[in-house]
Amino acid sequence: MSIKKANYFIGRETFKSAKIFTLIILLLTAFFFTISLIFSDSEGTVTNGLDMSIIIYSFILGLTAYSSYVKMLFQNGISRKTTWLSITSVFIMLSIAFSVIFVLLFEILTVLFGLYSNIIFTSFSADLVGRFFPNMNYILGVLLKILITFVCLLFAGEIGFATGTLFKILNKKWKIIIFAGVPALLLVVFPIFFAFMGNHLYSRFFIGLMHFLFGVKFSIARSLISLSILSLIFMFLSRLLMSKVQIDD
Repeated sequence: MSIKKANYFIGRETFKSAKIFTLIILLLTAFFFTISLIFSDSEGTVTNGLDMSIIIYSFILGLTAYSSYVKMLFQNGISRKTTWLSITSVFIMLSIAFSVIFVLLFEILTVLFGLYSNIIFTSFSADLVGRFFPNMNYILGVLLKILITFVCLLFAGEIGFATGTLFKILNKKWKIIIFAGVPALLLVVFPIFFAFMGNHLYSRFFIGLMHFLFGVKFSIARSLISLSILSLIFMFLSRLLMSKVQIDD
């Protein structure tokens, strides 16, 4: 099986789940749009959740990539490198496709909500563009929303892929230590310890990290660059972890 055939296999399997996911999103959107028509005299702002739903979906795709694709490709004689290249390229193409489709869907729904109800339809990417670039050209604004969505999707997918691959190469003890112990240590033990010590070093570290990644005053450009770099790091981390996977696993 060549990389083209591997891409076809992964793309076909991903497309199956993507169709179901998209159908669910469209049905939910139609439901909420109908509700907005019923209460058309009401005023307010609705955050549609499209951004977050596809980000979570991208993460889950990456997380389940091993059980969905890797074992099958290995069993057909595909090397680790080719498998990684194939999964990564399909994820990139899927992220582009979803970014374009859902941003355009958002634009259509924004117009419909504006015409038939007093409810303002908004999303995370639209809020960012509207807040930081209120006078931006409409076409450029749409392209920026697509770029923001794409970077977030790729970031989530690569984290999922690296995490899912790491989970497969660890034994039971290390799975518990890393996937249960580390979050507990970072989110519970350290904060309690530093709180008792009266030391704000822990919170200052995370605040400093957020400023470093996203800017002291939040910057879209800096955030996109930071998330893109992190995506590349997780991308090559998954490549490193893939080299440790047992072919007969």
